[in-house]
Amino acid sequence: MTETPEEPVGIPTLFKSPPPIRDSLSTETSRLQDETVEKCLPFLRGIEPSQKGPFNEFGVPVLQRDAHIEYLYDSLEEYPETFVGIDSSRPWMVYWALAGLSLLGEDVTKYRER
Repeated sequence: MTETPEEPVGIPTLFKSPPPIRDSLSTETSRLQDETVEKCLPFLRGIEPSQKGPFNEFGVPVLQRDAHIEYLYDSLEEYPETFVGIDSSRPWMVYWALAGLSLLGEDVTKYRER
């Protein structure tokens, strides 16, 4: 598949429009899905460069890398006692935080033993 110069690289055309096949049954879930699609489509299509904001060359908001890294490191720290309700989710939270840090180029080997 060759992309034209106007298309953002890496975002297939399929994902820049509403789903081509629609069920005629309308439910709360399908309405929420439609709302979510409408909110995401401008980012997938690429926002016009004339719009204000920290956008990259494809019209997608620039990743606030340092803020994301700080947030992920914070999520690996100890939580206060009031967070006891999320104890069962802690392994997943650690997994996703380490995966995110790794994807952002951070060295996570210091967490191997812990």
